[in-house]
Amino acid sequence: MLSLDSSYSYDKLSLKSYLNEIIIYRTPFELQSKTVLFEIESIDSSFIDSVAIDLESCKRIVFGNLVDGEYYLNIYTKHGNSNYYISYYQPHSISLILKSGHFHFGNPSILDHNRKVLGSIKDNKKALDYYLQPTYYFQSDSSMIIQLARHITRFCITHDQKIQAIHDWVADNIYYDKDALNDGSYVSIDNRALSVLERRRCVCVGYSYLGISLLRAAGVPTAGMNCYALNITNDGGWDSPANVLGPANHILTVAYNGERWIIMDITWDSDNVYEQGQYKKRVGRGVSRRYFDTTLEFISNTHRLI
Repeated sequence: MLSLDSSYSYDKLSLKSYLNEIIIYRTPFELQSKTVLFEIESIDSSFIDSVAIDLESCKRIVFGNLVDGEYYLNIYTKHGNSNYYISYYQPHSISLILKSGHFHFGNPSILDHNRKVLGSIKDNKKALDYYLQPTYYFQSDSSMIIQLARHITRFCITHDQKIQAIHDWVADNIYYDKDALNDGSYVSIDNRALSVLERRRCVCVGYSYLGISLLRAAGVPTAGMNCYALNITNDGGWDSPANVLGPANHILTVAYNGERWIIMDITWDSDNVYEQGQYKKRVGRGVSRRYFDTTLEFISNTHRLI
């Protein structure tokens, strides 16, 4: 591929390759007017080269010391006024191939698999009605959930607007429970929507279940999709058999906007963490849409659908 889009939305990263250069065609609002560090590493995660660019004045990336082969392009932003950079996307989110001195964006090896799994979710009337129903975990018939969904979407008209508003609210108001993850208690925590709403903390399942419940209450067909995500409890990429065969360790949310399924990772878009008994912000950048309405090509670099 000669181009890559991180998302179908207007607020996305768009890159194009031209000979041995990467051209930044579009940047998310969050990255505009910032210094961004682009790092290239080998397929075995060895550092090769990096280039820091002020996106207001430069839109081209040129790396040195490269031979034909497979690489990853990682993106980092400055943390405040320091010289410390933080990862914008998860590592290995962008695959690059250099062939005969020309760059191409690589298709993830699990892309066809993910396409089949996503395609198995039906969008006929019967299926969409099913994805609107309340369940034990998705308490979309709760008066509290209904009222909150109405409040969040009070200025929304279309399904697209409702999906984005609820994604943003959950990412902004719920905290990832690292204490529960670290001590193992997350396996016994109640992740039903109302419990998550009351505690305001959970692991990935809670983010998804609350998002699903609010979206269903707002009239948007929504489902959870189990997946195996890189960079959580593992090393390497899809070249590792353990990652290709491993059981689910994460969950995505998919919502139907009337034409197609929108994929989102609400957990990875949240800057919130509950750690050592305190509600904190990870890096202070607020709600992100890095993994909202992602293209299947982009999300397949780090997520294997199950």
